[in-house]
Amino acid sequence: MRSMRVALAVLAAVWATACNQVEIEPTQGRAAADPGQGEAPRPPAAPDAPDVVLITIDTLRADHVGGYGAPDVATPALDALIAEGLRFERAYATAPLTLPSHASMLTGLYPPRHGVRHNGVFHLGQEAETLAESFQAAGFHTGAVVGSFVLSAQFGLHQGFDHYDDQFGEKRSAGSGFQERTATQVTDHALAWLATVDDPFFLWVHYYDPHADYQPPAPWSERFAGRLYDGEVAYVDSEIGRLIEALEERGRFDRTVVAVTSDHGEALGEHGESTHGYFLYDAVLRVPLILRGPGLPSGQARADLVSGAAVAPTLAQLAGLSGFDEVDVASLLGTPVEGQGPPYSETLATELDFGWAPLHATRSGSHSYIRAPRRELFDAVADPRQERNLLAGVASPAAAAVQEELDGHIAAILAAGRPLAPVEIDAQTAAQMQALGYLVSTAPTERTGMDPKDGQRWIELSMAALGAYFDHRFDDARRMAQEVLEAFPDSGRMHGILARIAVSTGRPDQALPHAEMLLRLQPASADHHALLGLVRLRLGDLPGAVAAFESGLQRDPEHHGAHLGAMWKLKVGGSVEDAAHHAERAIALGGGDVMIMDRVAETWEGLGQYEQALATYQRASAMQPDSEHLHMRLAIQYARLDDREPFLRHVRLAGAAAARPDMRNRLGIALAARGAHAEAELIFRELLGQHPGNRLARLNLGRLLDSTGRSEEAAALRTAPAPAAPAE
Repeated sequence: MRSMRVALAVLAAVWATACNQVEIEPTQGRAAADPGQGEAPRPPAAPDAPDVVLITIDTLRADHVGGYGAPDVATPALDALIAEGLRFERAYATAPLTLPSHASMLTGLYPPRHGVRHNGVFHLGQEAETLAESFQAAGFHTGAVVGSFVLSAQFGLHQGFDHYDDQFGEKRSAGSGFQERTATQVTDHALAWLATVDDPFFLWVHYYDPHADYQPPAPWSERFAGRLYDGEVAYVDSEIGRLIEALEERGRFDRTVVAVTSDHGEALGEHGESTHGYFLYDAVLRVPLILRGPGLPSGQARADLVSGAAVAPTLAQLAGLSGFDEVDVASLLGTPVEGQGPPYSETLATELDFGWAPLHATRSGSHSYIRAPRRELFDAVADPRQERNLLAGVASPAAAAVQEELDGHIAAILAAGRPLAPVEIDAQTAAQMQALGYLVSTAPTERTGMDPKDGQRWIELSMAALGAYFDHRFDDARRMAQEVLEAFPDSGRMHGILARIAVSTGRPDQALPHAEMLLRLQPASADHHALLGLVRLRLGDLPGAVAAFESGLQRDPEHHGAHLGAMWKLKVGGSVEDAAHHAERAIALGGGDVMIMDRVAETWEGLGQYEQALATYQRASAMQPDSEHLHMRLAIQYARLDDREPFLRHVRLAGAAAARPDMRNRLGIALAARGAHAEAELIFRELLGQHPGNRLARLNLGRLLDSTGRSEEAAALRTAPAPAAPAE
């Protein structure tokens, strides 16, 4: 806090700012709202139709809910729904991945049939019939509020929703890299939408908080210290209670069908997996499934095997809707579909992320089965934690017979599915993912077919490296990525992390070999050409940078990062008009995302086009008026223009962003460029006093001293020992 006060005092004293560290690499962004939102003509819903609320709690294990037998947890809202409704004891997710699992819940189809097989690199096609579309056709108002970018409208789940609220701030999960918002914000937005509708409605509310990393707010952070996952669950439960209370206050709760479930669980260290995504054990597949409302039994539990894909046909039946005849899983309230078989689950993250074997799973009443290169069969009754593989060594005839039966069920489901078509994402989707820093490659991954169990340590290390990178713990990320590369020298993901870390910490020379390796591994990837362009730009090789960006555009004319980089052609013979064309294409392909606008404006600054920079920052701030980051950017521009009043106003609105070392460095650089050398020197020295290891502040102060005729002092500064810390 003291650091912030000092920084703000310095800013107020000099009221000027700067920017010469232009970054065009992807960063976090906010998903654009569905362009098709709005009220549409509809027939009236049936007069006795219930309201329907679907609540999905990301990453919630069934055995961490009080009503499912968990001790010492705080889930009173969920427990009350269980006491008043119908609880399914053995419900299983279709995938340990958010997007595919939710696609199943909203269509009644398994992933092989709806085609969404991984987060971020698949899109639910228009041919899919969604639950929201059925409600909409029946005259219901339809609304959704989602808690993470992983369910952004651009991935296709918005179909049928009048209102699809996928607007996020700047907070990003260190565990996944996806933008998220808190459960409180999600509930606030859900209640705001509910206040606009009176007729029967279908509302889907998605809470992301239990997803890693676990950071519940107080008082749950104190009550569950050392058990922060349970703290996140308790926090979400309190927000569900607030949502239900609002329905009660409006007199609608008794006529409302409430369904609560999860997209998948969380391993929490079981079977060596810390989170989820790469294995198919029950820790990540068994989820709560609760139904409460008119026409449903109260206080009952069912022990039959059910799939999360049953959510859509079940809610459709409860609301009296037609449709959902062509589903893989029938309503839980009707007669089971002949030949439907037991629940199916899969993860293709192992194949698409690492090139290893995919995993598929199913179960009978007595056994659970995982199809992998080394297949696993567990006694579901005697071995619920799945610790003794009945297929290890020589399997008994009985175990072999069960395996053959369940394997045949998996084969039939896969045979009925569509061909695997990964990374079928449009340019806008790719731009949004890149804007998050999420390392999605549009080039194929070399398939090795390795059993993921053999790569478990490397999965954990890779995920930890990715999380550390998103959390800006660059030293940790670098160390872990290098360790993975020792075992897998051709890991494009790890080369990408190391390249971006080197760029982010002002070491483009160290980034160059990793960027060049990425191109050797995947020469068709426009992403990698754009990354190489960024590295060359930081090295001062403008012609080489522009050539790399243009090479990226040749491979993908709709790559937003390549368009952004191509703006730099202005420095090597291009025109302002051409740069403006690339700027607008980058913004358009990014769906108008404010953080992409931020990068465009930053590039205009680097090109010395300050009026364009100011206009673009103003445009971005109008879309996200609460962004402290953008207020500080605007303050910088007004200081550059020597315009005191708007500078001070935006500094006040910038809050904590005004104290960030990177912003203060930019401030000093701009002051120096404007000739306000004394003020710039004050900022650099104050910054170094607080952060002695800040390489950029030391470099910038040395340049300032040189430019003002104090070369000896600059030389002494450069030779003086400084703490070995990454640039901030």
